[in-house]
Amino acid sequence: MRRTKEDAEKTKLAILEAAEQLFLKKGVSKTSLEEIARTAGMTRGAVYWHFKNKDHLINELMSQIFKPVEDVFDEFLTMDGSVILKLFGLFKNIFDQLSSDERVRNIFTILLRRCEYTEELSESEARCNNMIAGFINHCAGLISQPETAKKLRPDITPELAAHMLHIMTSGVLNDWARDPQQFAAGYNPEIIIRTFFRSIFVDWE
Repeated sequence: MRRTKEDAEKTKLAILEAAEQLFLKKGVSKTSLEEIARTAGMTRGAVYWHFKNKDHLINELMSQIFKPVEDVFDEFLTMDGSVILKLFGLFKNIFDQLSSDERVRNIFTILLRRCEYTEELSESEARCNNMIAGFINHCAGLISQPETAKKLRPDITPELAAHMLHIMTSGVLNDWARDPQQFAAGYNPEIIIRTFFRSIFVDWE
């Protein structure tokens, strides 16, 4: 039984790797499950055994990056220091992964540049929207704590600050996916984050 589970996991990973490469090259809508099976060296039945459709596949690819981000979020919040410094470290960690981890870059590029969120991918779109809303709400809750809220610039609320942090993140991710070469040289995520934080908070450094 253990051997069967190990084989099944290897098959699943091979399918995900094939899907990742094809989605990256051709886009999600122009890639069929049959092509994914062929690229992975398997039958179409093997793909359907693990994934009922492309929506299911995209959801699984999302998990490859969202779960680590959630884990890092929780890890940073348990560290010593102010909420603002914890958030600063969190965003720097995310952008460092973008510049150093090819798998993270590939999946973000697929989600941002190779996906048409039509009815076929409705579950993936809903999950993505829920993740964004949860992220913004979580950040707003942290920033609304009295010691952090008093560091906000006068015209910025915790909710607006959280939205601005999401705008910064999605902007960097989208720009990177659009033209990765611009980040190949001279890319310094710390400067980007620090500049953005200065537009939101005062006397935080």
